[in-house]
This record gives sequence, structure tokens and C-alpha cells, in this order.
Amino acid sequence: TGEPVCEFCVSTLRRTGRGATGGNQAPIQDPEGRFTLERVSPSPNLELIIDAPGYARSSVILDMANAQPIEVKVDRAAILRVKVTSGGDPVAEAHVNAMSMGRDAFGIGRGSSMTDEEGVITLDTLAPADYTLSVQKKGFVSARKSVELSSTKETSIELQLAKGREVRGVVVDQEGKPIGRAAVHAMVG
Repeated sequence: TGEPVCEFCVSTLRRTGRGATGGNQAPIQDPEGRFTLERVSPSPNLELIIDAPGYARSSVILDMANAQPIEVKVDRAAILRVKVTSGGDPVAEAHVNAMSMGRDAFGIGRGSSMTDEEGVITLDTLAPADYTLSVQKKGFVSARKSVELSSTKETSIELQLAKGREVRGVVVDQEGKPIGRAAVHAMVG
């Protein structure tokens, strides 16, 4: 709309060949959407990240050689409401992760949080895109689902978790002697 976003958080991320390190997040409330970051490292790979309620997370690579003020444009977010249940009952404290393929692995195109006591979570800073949702909670089998999000409507889905089963055993060699430090994996299929 061209109007300033008045409430947001701004942080920095320095990318290296071995990953990334983040700076502190600064909450901003300014009627004109202005911000100032002081003592910023003059790194050539510094990224500015903006999080604002109701807007998709946005980022821009900073040109530290150019000391001019920058304008960061943010887009309206897609809103995803997820309800996690098992046998019709809500599953509280389930970890819900939404990941969009082709997006930045450092957080742009990603949302994650825990369900409340009603088994519900609302993610409201996701960019419109196709996402893969994954839900995990100890004692349950993990679940995945694909969903397409649009900034023009709220999307609500329900994910069912099945109670997990416990498998116990012992790994032995040909003579029946236990083997320590054996890796055991359960695979479906």
C-alpha cells in the first residue's frame, strides 16, 4: 500500500562460507517506519532481516560501502492456521514447521512454533508459496502435509498424529554377544 510499517523487528545476519551468524533483534515502533542500527559490523555479506506482524519476513543484502538510508519493502503475509489432533483430541506442545522449497534456509520462507493447549498454532509471517508442513511430538508418529498459501486468504488445516509404538530389542553378533554403539533405524516401506 506504500504506507509505512510502524511496528517490526529488525536483525542482521552475517553469511560466511561455513554458515551464518545472527545479530541481536531490535524491536522497533516508529510511526514513519524508520529505524537506526548502531555499531553494525562492516561485513561484505551482511543481511538485514525484517519481521513484522501480518507481513512476510523480508530481507535485503546491505551495501556497507554505501552509507545511504535504505528502504525495505515487505509483502502481506499468508496466514496459516494448523490444528493438530490425535483420535479427535487436541495435541498441545506439538512442534509445527512450515518450509518452502526454493527459499532461504536461514529463515525466509520458514515458520515454526509449538501448538497451544487446544492443539492450534497460527503462523502469520509466511510469504505466499507452496509449503511442506511437518509436525512432531514425542510419543507420536511425525506427520507431513503440503499446502499452498496465498496472501489473499487465511488457510486452515488439520493434521492427525498417530500414537507411536515402542520397539525394544538388543543388537548381537553371530555368537549372540551384545554389540555396543550400534545404530538402529526404523524405516517405513
